[in-house]
Amino acid sequence: MSNQVLGGFLGEDEDMEDIAEDIDIAEDKLEGESSESKSFKSDDIKRDSGTPSGSSVGSSTPTISPEPEDKGAKEFLRQNQQKMQYLIEDYIPPAKKSSHDLTHTYCWDTQLADPSFVAAPVSTFAHAPMADGWDNIMVDMKVEVENSDADPIPGVFNTAFWVATVLRISGYKVLLRYEGFGQDGTKDFWMNLCSEKVHPVGWCATKGKPLIPPKTIQAKYTDWKDFLVKRLTGARTLPTNFYKVVWESVGSVFKKGMKLEVVDKMRISQVRVATVVDITGRRLQLAYDDTEGTESDGFWCHEESPLIHPVGWARKVGHQIAATPDYHDRCLMETYLETDSTPDMFPEYRQPAGSFKAGQKLEAVDPLNLATICVATVMKVLRHGYIMIRMDGYETDPTGGDWFCYHGSSPFVFPPGFCDRNNIKLKVPAGFEGDFLWMDYLKSTKSESAPMSLFSHKDACKHTFKPGMKVECTDLMDPRLVCVGTISRVVGRLLKVHFDGWEEDYDQWMDCESVDMYPVGWCELVGHRLEGPRMKMPIKKERKRKQNPKKAVGKARKKGAGTSPGDVEEGYGDLESRSPTPTPPVLEPEVPPKPEPVKEEEVKQEIPVVTPAEVTEAKKEEAQTTEVKEDIKVTPISAPTSAPIAYVTPTMAPVAEPVPEEEDKYIPRLLDAAGNVTPRSRDQHLEPADWSVKNVTSFLEVNECSNLVLNFVEKEVDGVKFLTLTKQEIMTLVNNKMGPCLKVEHLQKLLKDRLNPAQARLLASFQKK
Repeated sequence: MSNQVLGGFLGEDEDMEDIAEDIDIAEDKLEGESSESKSFKSDDIKRDSGTPSGSSVGSSTPTISPEPEDKGAKEFLRQNQQKMQYLIEDYIPPAKKSSHDLTHTYCWDTQLADPSFVAAPVSTFAHAPMADGWDNIMVDMKVEVENSDADPIPGVFNTAFWVATVLRISGYKVLLRYEGFGQDGTKDFWMNLCSEKVHPVGWCATKGKPLIPPKTIQAKYTDWKDFLVKRLTGARTLPTNFYKVVWESVGSVFKKGMKLEVVDKMRISQVRVATVVDITGRRLQLAYDDTEGTESDGFWCHEESPLIHPVGWARKVGHQIAATPDYHDRCLMETYLETDSTPDMFPEYRQPAGSFKAGQKLEAVDPLNLATICVATVMKVLRHGYIMIRMDGYETDPTGGDWFCYHGSSPFVFPPGFCDRNNIKLKVPAGFEGDFLWMDYLKSTKSESAPMSLFSHKDACKHTFKPGMKVECTDLMDPRLVCVGTISRVVGRLLKVHFDGWEEDYDQWMDCESVDMYPVGWCELVGHRLEGPRMKMPIKKERKRKQNPKKAVGKARKKGAGTSPGDVEEGYGDLESRSPTPTPPVLEPEVPPKPEPVKEEEVKQEIPVVTPAEVTEAKKEEAQTTEVKEDIKVTPISAPTSAPIAYVTPTMAPVAEPVPEEEDKYIPRLLDAAGNVTPRSRDQHLEPADWSVKNVTSFLEVNECSNLVLNFVEKEVDGVKFLTLTKQEIMTLVNNKMGPCLKVEHLQKLLKDRLNPAQARLLASFQKK
């Protein structure tokens, strides 16, 4: 059968009884929704079986012109030129305007193929593009797409198109099947419905594009024109203003160069002035004004994020701000610039029925560890419903640097007892021992709880999120990243998002209306890079295990397979970034989840060119009874012995040189697994100024910071360097992440506090150099 090139069809909303009478293409009409309306409905399709003119090209291959020749059709197109403009004009999707490097962005297609895959519906995300009309996108809808199962005809066309049916909808992604395949799903394919490759039925007619049936099934029907007419009669397609609505829904109220106030990631108790430097899908890339403007000094957030505010907000509510005198004067005199953001550009928050008081106790999501809900205290009441709270689960910062601003209506503050009622683990105050009971705690601290009436407005919130649904979610500990995630738990309006492939320690409590979650396919739609799940691979079989394989593999698991501090999937804990930049997701050894502890006298082998030998784990430190540990022997690596993949160097000599034995130092455990300070015990043996790089890595491990080891090893941080690290140096070591930086600073402070006077003087001499 020769190729049949069919003219595109235009349709209108009409009763099916009228279809038989209207069979001339030239008389087809299209009636869509108003292009001015943001909400939309899919168009009902009415098709005909008119006979277009044909011509022969080259050999006797018949083609049918897609151009309607009837005067009625021309008149219709002329009258509806404005309505059809987004159908006729070339559509440039938002992703084409993106500045992101999408080379290694994650593609959902492998997961979409799983029949059990469930994506959260687009309509569930009120802030997402097209959300208010997405319920009108439905299964069995017809669209025109590129026909990948057709050969080009030189001189006639390079790309052919065909009609496809929507079989399944997952976020913005739809499973399509070419018309004519019936129940045969061998050629089914996934596409983003908002991409430039999907068009309403009728697009080919207006663009002069050929409709050609897939060659796999060309012989299935003799009259494809009649077949399409029957298939399209009474069906629905995308509205003609679909492209316009896509663009309207991703438009931002901000512009590059605008000023606003944003939380200071180096000190969360204050805000700083920042400038919008880029916008992707209403997500703003900000640069702090008082820095040199490098990307690492910036901040990413959605334009409706509670972390950003209009110019003058800090002065208005009484919040601390770090800004220049000129900026303070500008806010005082209200002599704002055209580039200053204004309050009408930000969401308004509902005021609680009453007001908080300083000293009141409540429960709140830890802003530096979003997987944790802590006992918290209202430290200060600001104006307009804002409060400053502090997590009681950490040691007090006398400078107030650990306070954080929440609005009273925030979904992340809860009344006392919330966690207990919903079976959520509550992080208790620092130093607290025994079973935590709110009544006893309030009595012992002589404090009062925040009244329930302040939280009642948060109860009523209907949503359709369910456990197991897939989303694209911002990693709020590294907000430049949007990652593959799964809703793991639903507690009322509170959702727990799990990042696929990562431990539960990285989970985030999110509100059902959070602007930091997006539907599947959102990154592809707007051109934002998507970070995929962490992948694993088995250890090569030909490699022999170490003398103590469980210990070695366990450490390799903590370190990951990264090769430099800049590689971001390299370890576990707050430090880890989920971005595989500049390469695809790192493959890690498949290992047991929890390594068993090793006795001191066991021999540990290591490849010295990769990383220093590691010492003991936290449990070993707790159990030690002698003042000085036995030396850990480091033996040469013989030719047949090899390490797990995470330790393999590009070129490895047959035999490694022996590493000199190093005397072990007393390594204190200053923090327990819950982040509480441990009691002093053997500080008289503490000599951190004499620590080697190996000792520093041991210190990080026993203090729940094993995820930071690789970066500190790469920078050769020994005891003196650790004690004299500045805040900026720490931020560089932890890839500019707030949580890890504060934790290392806390450990550094605790360690300095335990130095004897002579050691303190020695440290002071180093700092003067």
